[in-house]
Formats: sequence, structure tokens, C-alpha cells
Amino acid sequence: MPMTDALAYLHGTGTQAGSLTSTANVAGSGSQAGTILTITTVTSGQFGVGQYISGTGLPAGEYITALGSGSGTAGTYAVSLSSTTAAAFTTVTATPNTLGDAIGTASGYTNLVTVTTQARSGRKVIAGTVFDGVPRIVRLRDLHVEFVPEGHILVLAYEDRPGMVGRIGSILGRHNVNIASMHVGRRTRRGRAIVVLLLDDDVPAEVLEEVGKSVEADFARVIRL
Repeated sequence: MPMTDALAYLHGTGTQAGSLTSTANVAGSGSQAGTILTITTVTSGQFGVGQYISGTGLPAGEYITALGSGSGTAGTYAVSLSSTTAAAFTTVTATPNTLGDAIGTASGYTNLVTVTTQARSGRKVIAGTVFDGVPRIVRLRDLHVEFVPEGHILVLAYEDRPGMVGRIGSILGRHNVNIASMHVGRRTRRGRAIVVLLLDDDVPAEVLEEVGKSVEADFARVIRL
């Protein structure tokens, strides 16, 4: 399966949105309605995907997830949090996504390619980069998790709790599927988690179903590259 098809499969059917590298010292003015941020004036810098934004009347902690008609300057942008009422503001400032910056600093790269998809289940974000000539996924379903996309990849999303990894390993072992490596992304202890397993062997549909049910996963996919 081509890489672009695999990424789309991870998210489900959706529409790809553009991306723009974030920059610091960004300021402007505009308004927000729902999850659409409208920038009417930019006084410094460029707005882009991944930037956290703040301003009077804006939901705390939101960030830009996709470009609309804006491409760094005045226009519309999709954001991560919805405003229940139309909010007008005089000043908005944007800062680079600190998680992305931390990833870049720690791993020796600073540039990310971000893809946002819109599906019935909501907006999903995936980000990747190339480091030492090797492509890496560094963010998946809006959680930080880093892995090299190759071979057979099992992706699960569920509420983290004790015993889940053991259940997964036991089922795969019983069906003679060897785990090469495991990568976990989550924000809080015993919170929402995404688990990515790189496998030496393919996972039949019935085994995937068994694994998904054992951990009560609401997302379970096998990617074959």
C-alpha cells in the first residue's frame, strides 16, 4: 500500500487540508465562529498549522489544524476547539506548537509535514518528518507517537488501563505474530492512548477483531507497507 493511501486509511475517508510551517511572533485580529477562525488583519508574522492561538474571546488551548482560505495572512483557518458563540476579538497571537518544537529539538529536526483530515468522527491530525534519510511519523490521531512506518503496522486506540499490553501480546503470540517494537502515545496517565505495533508478521482479520475486542478499542487498523 502506498504511504499516502496508508495515512488516509489510518484516519478513514476524509479531505486533506493544506499545511504551513508555523512561525513565532505572529499577531493579528479577527473573529471565530464554531471551529473556523477568520483573520482579517495580520500585523506581524504568518499564521500556520500547529500554532497555538490566544486572544480575548478565544477558547483556551486551541491551535490551528488546517488552512482554509488563509495561507499565512488574512483568511480563514480551522482550529481545534469550537466556540459556542461567535467571538470577535481585537488581537490574536500565535506561537509554534511547543510539542512539535520539543520533538524537533530532541530528535534533531525542525520541519514537519502535517496532514489534517475531516471525517464523520471529527478532525484528525497526522504529522511526519524525514530524519537521517528515514521517514518517521511523529504525531498520529492528535497524539505524539514516533515510529518508522514500514512493514506490518497494527494501530489501536483505547482508554489506557492496567493489563492492556499483556492482552495484546498474549493474543498475537497465540497466533504466532511476533512484535518487533511497540510505541505508545497518550496525554495523561490512564487516559486516552494510541498504541502502534510494528510486527514481523501479518495480522488476519479475525485476529485483529479479537485484539480490538480484548482492549475495547474504538479504533483498530492493520497497515501493510
